[in-house]
Amino acid sequence: MPPTLLAFLALMLFMVHEFEEIILVCPWIAKKKNDPKFANEIFVAGRVHYPSTETLAASILEEFILASLILLAGILFKLPELVLAITLGHTVHLLSHISQALRFRTWVPGSVTAVLTMPLLIYSIFLFCLNNPLHWLLLLVITPLIFAVIIANLVFLHRQADQVEKFLHS
Repeated sequence: MPPTLLAFLALMLFMVHEFEEIILVCPWIAKKKNDPKFANEIFVAGRVHYPSTETLAASILEEFILASLILLAGILFKLPELVLAITLGHTVHLLSHISQALRFRTWVPGSVTAVLTMPLLIYSIFLFCLNNPLHWLLLLVITPLIFAVIIANLVFLHRQADQVEKFLHS
């Protein structure tokens, strides 16, 4: 599997998953915010970061652009490790949704597509690793860096949620 195909699949599966979040997060928060059983659920606990569906969609758009640019850089600079690193980041993200569903013993936004797309993502990663010469040391260095960039970006987006909400609704 060439890096371009993994990049396409990773981005496509990322967006399928993110659409589930766009559609379901705000109604989920409205339904569960007063239920003590869900007080520590990731979306309910962080509900101030998701004031509206539009703000969530704007944040996901920014994440999509960032992921696309990272994947494009991996393709243009012939760095399959970069493509794989961001794909691994998406895989870890899916695991967090699956763990939330198991913890709360019910679906949570993102858990359905996490379960449905995870096998295809893992199989794609497996084929990618088999068919591409990878510099494993570079992958070990670049993966935590990509994770840090993605997490820092998510923190930034959460901090900007109020301003985005005001901009969208003023």
